[in-house]
Amino acid sequence: MVKRKTTRTTRPAQRDPEEMIRDGLQLMKAVYYREVGEFAQGLIDDSEKDIDREDFLTRITESVDDHQWVIYTGKAQIVVLVSDNEAAAFEEGLADPSSWKDGINWSQLAYAALERDVIEEMERRGVEINDDKPLAHAKRSRRRSR
Repeated sequence: MVKRKTTRTTRPAQRDPEEMIRDGLQLMKAVYYREVGEFAQGLIDDSEKDIDREDFLTRITESVDDHQWVIYTGKAQIVVLVSDNEAAAFEEGLADPSSWKDGINWSQLAYAALERDVIEEMERRGVEINDDKPLAHAKRSRRRSR
């Protein structure tokens, strides 16, 4: 009979599961807010500098409503999990849980959170959302300025 060599494998040190969850959430939040920044800048760059407030708000609303972070349930759940504005739908009276016959309407919650996150990011970039001409002083990227 031939003796086989046995080798011991060393297991990597076990990480605390809670630490792993925190790290994962931080990563998802970073990815989400990077997307918010790019999305906000894209709306700024793609809009005429003299666009009026109502037209600009309509553009934001339509763009957020069609965004992948709203229309795909898994991504909508991530938005609600990582956004600093996860309760925006309730605060603005947009969510009515009693109307949710088939469970939580993640897209409804994500829509309000993403819209508020995008508007807050635009304000950091110089958009005066309540002005008649909100983009008059906005910072535009060099690649698409109008």
